[in-house]
Amino acid sequence: MPADWRNLTLDVLKQIYSLCEDRDLPKCARTCKNWTGLALDRVWSELRPKDFIHLFAILAPLRPSQDQTDDALVRMEFTRRISQGDWERFLQHSSRVRSITESASNADFTMISEKALAEFLMTKPPTSPILPRCQSIVFGRNLNGDYPWCHFYTGLLHEGLREIIIFVPNISPQEIVPLLEEATWRSPNIASLTVDSGSTSFDADVNASLLSSTSKMLKLTRTTWPSCFLSAQLLSVLEALPDLQTVSILDDTYLEGSESDGTLPRTVEPGRFPQLTSLMLQCSLDELCRYLSHANGIAPGLLHLSIDIILKTRPVALQNTLVKIAAAFPTLTSLAITRREDLSIFDDDDESTRSPLHYQNLRPVTTMPHLQSFQLNFEGVVSLTNAELCSLLARCPSMKILKLNHEPMDLKQTMLTINVLPMIAKLCPQLEDLALYVNTDVDPLEPSSLFTFKNLKTIDLGLSILESKGVVARLLAQVLPRGCKLVSNPAFHLDAEDHFAYGDEDSDVRDERRNEWVQLSEWISIMLEVRQESCERALMKPEE
Repeated sequence: MPADWRNLTLDVLKQIYSLCEDRDLPKCARTCKNWTGLALDRVWSELRPKDFIHLFAILAPLRPSQDQTDDALVRMEFTRRISQGDWERFLQHSSRVRSITESASNADFTMISEKALAEFLMTKPPTSPILPRCQSIVFGRNLNGDYPWCHFYTGLLHEGLREIIIFVPNISPQEIVPLLEEATWRSPNIASLTVDSGSTSFDADVNASLLSSTSKMLKLTRTTWPSCFLSAQLLSVLEALPDLQTVSILDDTYLEGSESDGTLPRTVEPGRFPQLTSLMLQCSLDELCRYLSHANGIAPGLLHLSIDIILKTRPVALQNTLVKIAAAFPTLTSLAITRREDLSIFDDDDESTRSPLHYQNLRPVTTMPHLQSFQLNFEGVVSLTNAELCSLLARCPSMKILKLNHEPMDLKQTMLTINVLPMIAKLCPQLEDLALYVNTDVDPLEPSSLFTFKNLKTIDLGLSILESKGVVARLLAQVLPRGCKLVSNPAFHLDAEDHFAYGDEDSDVRDERRNEWVQLSEWISIMLEVRQESCERALMKPEE
């Protein structure tokens, strides 16, 4: 007997609706009663600010308001008073909203007028949130500045809200302060707070108010801030939050208008950040060393650490930092130390910052036995011998991601050769992502001495000089697994690279080397396919 399409299970309907375009979901909702609920859930699940007008139209009929202004926002008003029955119907639909996302543009934007908004908020049932099941709100940068958006979004706050993302505007940033203050008591269960901004600095009172509100969000587990807010005061506030697990400072650049002084707290009380597992900072390595020297017992369970260096650094400073990190965070599994894209804006001609990194500078990595991901971007090249790199990796057999300064600022020769690849394949069988800066002027290895990577997905040899395409291609075709991609992805945006490249000639060299690896990648993909087909034919050939 054929199945009745009107009695399909929820799992089947979810699969059907996942394949539908947005404009088709209302048609599904009108098909039959059994289809209506789930279809409407998907229609209203994610709401953009420009979609609010459709929700208001459910509450009461709308007409163009006479109180239009010169801005791009079209204002509507209710044609009659809002009744209790209107709110009951409204809440049936508004309860389906799970998140409010950011609008892409203000073009053709329609919203109820300021007078209608006041009536909307005043007639709302006192015990019913406007969006009772909404868990995430984005207060976006594209909202019209002449409309009381903060007042409206404050009305959307409720106890079930779990995530809030706010953009602090360049003009009148103080308007965002009441929204965050209200969130501390209207939405006490917020677990994720993201603050973003397009400005470089704010009034001290605005900063103090935002930090004061953040200090009251005691259930925060994740927070993200732009670099212009990074300060000793911010970290001191975050250190005191008992459940905080992830702290991220956005890795924006000075080219994008953001500026960070990289100052960390002068003193740290023992036991701070008790639940922290992931930390992203922007500071100098010397400042980080000072901070860790006073941070006894801080973040005992930290797993992921990312440092965006804001000042040029000598190799010995990196070595000292690695020693401090290894001692402070014994459970660390992921470490990234990167340089800002626009370091050259610092007028620093100190040649020692361009010195190569040697084995002793990276040896502290051997004291991090749990490390699975190590990413390093530095000015000078990593000039280890093959044996020295193998000595480092022998202590980290679980390494899955290794990006070892494959695009240095200073393109000097390195002692590390491409013949190290089969040695790495033997030492790190779980490796999935590899990026190195190597010397390719080598003699070919004997095929019998080659180990093949098992799980490698991508390999990037950065700005390495491609001396002998034939030798390099044969080696890569023998050690790379099928499906592995030879890529050439710039470590930084090319516009930013022009700022730190040492003249036009250096920029041309970088472009030329990347193009050579891109061309070789086409060979490698074909050679890997041919190798796989040869192996399959050999297995199918009957024994003689």
